[in-house]
Amino acid sequence: MNTHLPTFATVALEQLTSSVHDWRILTGPRGEDSLTRLEHAAHEWILTLSREAVFLNPPKIWITITKERQLLRCRLSDNSDGVSCASIGRSTADEASRASLYMMRLMADRIVYQRGRQVNRLTLSVKSHGLRVYQLHGAGQTLESLPDHLAACLDLRSQEATQRERSGVEAA
Repeated sequence: MNTHLPTFATVALEQLTSSVHDWRILTGPRGEDSLTRLEHAAHEWILTLSREAVFLNPPKIWITITKERQLLRCRLSDNSDGVSCASIGRSTADEASRASLYMMRLMADRIVYQRGRQVNRLTLSVKSHGLRVYQLHGAGQTLESLPDHLAACLDLRSQEATQRERSGVEAA
């Protein structure tokens, strides 16, 4: 069995690590558990795609992490022919893929997979348990557009502090 990851999978794993790192900066220590669970589940999906799916040329995986209400969501889109959960039991890497799917179920609170003609999307959701997302003071940028080295240098403040400033209320 070949254990070497294809280049596109390695790039996707690096992108995942970078995105989670940015979110850790913006959420502080309260987000650690949710982000770790989300990262592990997404990592397992990337490994499953690299074993099971046939990709268009060039192969691509897009990763987006967002916070929606009380959930952290990771959307992994790809340009493969998709993964059929029924076919995993018949594949040559079926034990590893079944283990990956099992780990994903343990880590994520909700998993939604949509197969499309050109793009497939897996959405992993994890409860954020009162997580505060920090805003970039005066930056007006989204997390996806923010490089790692810049995020570490910016003044990070909670949404609460920013809202208090806007309303003119002094912090207690």
